[in-house]
Amino acid sequence: MNNELIYVYCISNRPVQLDQISVHDNLKCLAFGEYYVIVKNVSLDEFSEENLKKKFEDLSWIETNARDHIEVISQIMKSCTVIPFKFGTIYKSEESVGKFISDYSVSLEDNLINIEGKEEWSVKIYCDSKVLNEKIAEISEEVLYLEQQIRDSSQGKGFILKIKKNELIKKEVEKIMKNCGQTCYDEFKNISELSRINNLLPKEFTERNDDMILNTSFFIKKQKVADFVNAVDLLQGKFDNIGFDIDVSGPWPPSFVKIKEIMTRFESNTVEIKNSPEKIYSFLSDLNNFKKLMPEQVINWKSTENSGSFTIKGMTDIYMRIAQKEPFSKIIILSGEKSPFNFSLRCLLMKHEENVTSAQMVFNAELNATGVMLASEPLHNLVNILASKLKEIGEML
Repeated sequence: MNNELIYVYCISNRPVQLDQISVHDNLKCLAFGEYYVIVKNVSLDEFSEENLKKKFEDLSWIETNARDHIEVISQIMKSCTVIPFKFGTIYKSEESVGKFISDYSVSLEDNLINIEGKEEWSVKIYCDSKVLNEKIAEISEEVLYLEQQIRDSSQGKGFILKIKKNELIKKEVEKIMKNCGQTCYDEFKNISELSRINNLLPKEFTERNDDMILNTSFFIKKQKVADFVNAVDLLQGKFDNIGFDIDVSGPWPPSFVKIKEIMTRFESNTVEIKNSPEKIYSFLSDLNNFKKLMPEQVINWKSTENSGSFTIKGMTDIYMRIAQKEPFSKIIILSGEKSPFNFSLRCLLMKHEENVTSAQMVFNAELNATGVMLASEPLHNLVNILASKLKEIGEML
């Protein structure tokens, strides 16, 4: 095995039935605790760092192998939530894959929670400028007015007005393209959880005669995909007759994944609460109840059952949401989009004996060196206060 490397496709949080993947027969599923990594063994002759660089200069090799890479992940996605790896990701051994899983386990879990039940769709909008130019007089009242002026003017004045008309058409075409792109983007964004505007691709990549005016990706809850498709159809009907084409493809392997560096971890003392895990879990399942656990430095508390925000006096605003609930054992709270740093709070419960629950708060934060220095003590105090107050309140439930 010394002459082989490990090629990684993706990570899932459940076992993968490899016999259902038709693309390759030599796939393997490596288990590391709660994570399952889909890999294959590849030869040093083809995939060593030096040889891989040479292969990346061969466009036909890239096209064939990148297509296979996406196809493997796409087939696994049909039955599992996955974190995809970039094409060409190589590890030296199964042990090195395991070390990655261990080092980034918190971030992997957070990402799998975030992408569960969602799909990524690509939307590219193209415009046939020739068709739009031909239709511009029907769309723009200013162009139509100039055309009437040209017809009613002398030859000399008409010539000047034609120059003005051509300049106006150019401006109107640009404005309509922008409005079409913005209208579509706003409509699809309202349906999506996350969105991203990508770089426009030139014609040599698209192999189309019309121009790409918008290249976007949308991350959509599965139950809203039908609404998304309906919105595409409605907007295509609205803009089709003036030269626009909305090209939709998906679902694609999720790219809205951010594997963070090893997070700073703060663990509370484990407390024993004289009450059942069911009652403690029920209390923690409602984010409104967390206000009762917070220290006096927390002000401006706002919350619903599953999301909330607060201000740490003299510091910053924190936004959060309940991302996962595992009945009677775990509640995971993740940072909201507006939070100044990424974090997760895990409320861990375990039945100790009859009507006695062991509880611990684990806070993971993505902090730079300065943040670690300034926030370590306050955050460590915070998790201990949360656990202590949970014990106090939990025994009165």
